[in-house]
Amino acid sequence: MSVHKRGKKWYARYTFQGKAHHYPIPGASTKADAQAAETADREALKARHEKAARVLSAPTQRAPGSPHPEMTLSEAARLTYDQKWRRNKSGEASLRQMELLVERIKDDPRLCDLDNTALANMSHALENQLDAPATVNRYLAALRTVLRRAARVWEVLPFSPHIELLSERGNERDRVYEDEEITSLVGYMRSRGWHTQADLCWFLLDTGARLSEALSLPWRGCVFPQRHLVFRDTKNGETRHLTMSKRCERILRERQEAREPQPFKVTAHVCHYRMQQAREALAKEGRIDPTGVIWHAFRHTCASRLTSAGAGQHRVTKWMGWKSPQMFNRYAHLAPEAFDEVAGLVDAWSA
Repeated sequence: MSVHKRGKKWYARYTFQGKAHHYPIPGASTKADAQAAETADREALKARHEKAARVLSAPTQRAPGSPHPEMTLSEAARLTYDQKWRRNKSGEASLRQMELLVERIKDDPRLCDLDNTALANMSHALENQLDAPATVNRYLAALRTVLRRAARVWEVLPFSPHIELLSERGNERDRVYEDEEITSLVGYMRSRGWHTQADLCWFLLDTGARLSEALSLPWRGCVFPQRHLVFRDTKNGETRHLTMSKRCERILRERQEAREPQPFKVTAHVCHYRMQQAREALAKEGRIDPTGVIWHAFRHTCASRLTSAGAGQHRVTKWMGWKSPQMFNRYAHLAPEAFDEVAGLVDAWSA
């Protein structure tokens, strides 16, 4: 039994039944905490192995295609898709992430072989292959769903293995653009002849739409007489109605007059590649901080500006298409003036 510290984290290292275990100990701040957690983990591991042995040794009559402890990870992912993900809009993406995970780790392990050490090794392998923690987390979240289903629904695993998501560096997906940065991005795209992407910058900024929503918007979703926008292909599956800003109306009318087949006829792959090119070029010139320069940052910028302008929680939530009003709390600190009226009420009774 041993624990050691690397950087700010404590790690456990021991051998159980001839197999080495090495993993970070979450929440441990001192050596005593780490040793206590490591001892508890060893006892829990022993209990789980005893339960797993009983599960594997029990005689069962299972139908073809039914879940069992010796099914492979890819088989479990496919069964999860059939039972759960198929009903979700992002179900195909979740299944594809599991398929890519198996490809990246170059193995298709059995469910009964996936203990905390094996999962920690998977996480480290993904972290070494992929740069963005958010991308690694998408793989790990899909894996966690499969294993939780195996333990809690199918009951073919005696426990649900622990999967720790990576912390994102500086919340890059919460990046908010400054006016000069947006002008630089649009100007660079115009100079390269990428007018569709340049128009998209202003459109996403004014509407707060996701890139996928803008790219799937048809002309019938642009009601010019009433200046309405209707997004039907949204992330949460609910139709969202917005009012066009004057800038959005001008951009869309110009694109319609140019006989574009739809407002933004371009693939997401091309858009991301153009943004990467613009980011790298402007960063090289020192005109922009490249951290978190992505299309989704226009959505955060829109939410931040609406909140700062005092639009209020209900209206901002509806405009952004959030299902939960709690999303507003991520931006509430940007509008301290929203409490001026409340302070006035307090002054009225405290004077």
